[in-house]
Amino acid sequence: MYTVNAYISKSALRHNLKVIKKLAAGSKIIAMVKAKAKAKANAYGHGSLEIAEILYDVDFFGVARLHEALALALRNSGVQQRIFLTEGFLEKDELYQIAENNLEIVVHHEWQLEMLNNIELKKPISVWLKVDTGMHRLGFSVDKIAGVLSFLSNCPQVKPIINFMTHLSSADEPDSAKTAEQISCFKSAVSNHKGFFSAANTAAIFNNPESHMDYVRPGIALYGANPLCSYKGTSNNYELKPVMSLFSKVIAIQELRTFESVGYNPIWKTDRPTKIAVVAIGYGDGYPRHAKGGTPVYIDGQYFPLVGRISMDMITIDIGDADIKITEKVELWGENLSINIVAAHAGTISYELLCSLTQRVKYHYV
Repeated sequence: MYTVNAYISKSALRHNLKVIKKLAAGSKIIAMVKAKAKAKANAYGHGSLEIAEILYDVDFFGVARLHEALALALRNSGVQQRIFLTEGFLEKDELYQIAENNLEIVVHHEWQLEMLNNIELKKPISVWLKVDTGMHRLGFSVDKIAGVLSFLSNCPQVKPIINFMTHLSSADEPDSAKTAEQISCFKSAVSNHKGFFSAANTAAIFNNPESHMDYVRPGIALYGANPLCSYKGTSNNYELKPVMSLFSKVIAIQELRTFESVGYNPIWKTDRPTKIAVVAIGYGDGYPRHAKGGTPVYIDGQYFPLVGRISMDMITIDIGDADIKITEKVELWGENLSINIVAAHAGTISYELLCSLTQRVKYHYV
């Protein structure tokens, strides 16, 4: 029996997709279901294959690397949508599997061109050319686009229509001028070319309508977390619904006197007699070890603060004189407690919390 359980709401996921489609009504959808090996971090911690089956009517699924598409068996599950590898390929031999499985790749560096030039494939592959418009992470600078496009257009391993994409560095900052500069740069670089264009990441879907173009690439918003919160806590949630609710249980109640402490290397002491609820979740399950004192949990209709250090298997909660019972269900985040609030207390973002859950967590699709 699993102590920590994550409940994934299919209806909330479908609702969030509807919100995104309404915002980007003229664009097609590349749903990001990126994965992480040896953890339940696929699809931002929600399960790539299960999420792909629920999002049956999107146009694309986006993953970062080849093993994510193959190991998660997206092709063998009956999923018929196109699959898009945001990092393209990392080794020459991967190109054979990419061609065999009809995957589409992003080309972002000269060494990939050399590999494409020195291989023979049974059938050509679809390529998205990444343009570096100012993030300076992956992609070709604007002055190199014409030459790269010429090479790809004459490469027998590549399908004749080349698509274009870029990535926006500051779309989650409403007041940043950088996003407008990047969008303008991208449009200038690709406007005279054929193919499809994609610039909008999750935050840009909500914040920058001019970035929507042919395809948008929603990630975290599909799963109900506000893409514009960053480290600032909550704001307008755009009617998004949390897809994951994470629960554990109270396994002990301890009564403490004034000036007593709890847990490793005591960092907190009581200022009054109180009761401490011990909850069976810790960093071994993926709960953030760096969550600060005061981080809320939700128990029986009330919010209570985290106190003391996070252990591998347990956290401790100050419940005062509340009548909380052993085995009482505890919501760590979800419908009653926004993950953005928990992330803000932990000094991080919702993405990291969702992607950190481990295989000790049992998933239920409801």
